[in-house]
Amino acid sequence: MKRIGVLGFLAAFPVAMFAASAQRYIVTTSHPFNVAVRALPRDDFDPRPSREMQVRSFESINGFAADLTDAQVVRLLNSGEVEDIEPVIQRHVLADAIIPGQQTIPFGVAMVNAPSVWPVTKGKALNGTGSIHVAVIDTGIDYRSPELQRAYKGGHNFIANNDDPFDDFGHGSHVSGIIVAADDRN
Repeated sequence: MKRIGVLGFLAAFPVAMFAASAQRYIVTTSHPFNVAVRALPRDDFDPRPSREMQVRSFESINGFAADLTDAQVVRLLNSGEVEDIEPVIQRHVLADAIIPGQQTIPFGVAMVNAPSVWPVTKGKALNGTGSIHVAVIDTGIDYRSPELQRAYKGGHNFIANNDDPFDDFGHGSHVSGIIVAADDRN
């Protein structure tokens, strides 16, 4: 009777659940995929779509995307054909983690390590004598944005040679948004 219970449990959960977990990676190779695949380890690498690895080759670069275990990453890196393996990390436009009721920190703000500086200063000079002033030379600024309005103090458009630096591209607003990002936790 115990065997039937164990067999029933195993049947309910696929064997893949017990295998090492895989993560999606971008693998760049020295040669185009159809050539590189011949030099890769055959033990667990099979480019057929039906295989567990789920390989997707690229036309524009030498490489492919695949679900790989840690052991497979090591074997591919040691193959001599693989130049680099990077994990696929999902990024979001507004924030990498959105938790209802909590502050979200956009990717760009996190990348410049702004949260680690917030305990030291939040836009005030370290000696406490005033604000920090920053000039951004970029594609302009969306001074109508609620996040940027409070920090915008004026600017100049050197392309149109006027004092309307409205951002018609988006990059300058992105950069300015990272610079003036507020710690809204307090």
